[in-house]
Amino acid sequence: MQQNVGALDSTIRIGLAFGLMFAGFLLKPPASYAAFVGFLLLAISGFSGRCLLYTVLGVTTCPEGPKR
Repeated sequence: MQQNVGALDSTIRIGLAFGLMFAGFLLKPPASYAAFVGFLLLAISGFSGRCLLYTVLGVTTCPEGPKR
């Protein structure tokens, strides 16, 4: 799968992920579970540089195009 998440997009995703993780500790279930799922999805896509939704839609935020 090709990289389709740029550096700024990746940084924003990681920041939001850790914000959701913090919110997950403050919220009560089931909202805390949803926050942790959101944390996992954003953290994985932020650290890996790959977003499945971007792939399906044909979108990339990499300035030089997709990488392998």
